[in-house]
Amino acid sequence: MNVSTQGELIIAKFIDTLTIREDLKPKTLKEYASDLKQFIGWFEAPEHQEEDRQFYF
Repeated sequence: MNVSTQGELIIAKFIDTLTIREDLKPKTLKEYASDLKQFIGWFEAPEHQEEDRQFYF
């Protein structure tokens, strides 16, 4: 799934925050990032856009 640049940045910020604040294994962080990428890709797909939505962090 394609994810917008904004979506990619939000995922990266979230994973960076988890890396700093939580004691998670790299595999867990990678899986979180993958799950978020799939969700954001689904959410951003044209068929799910009833109105213009933006992510705010």
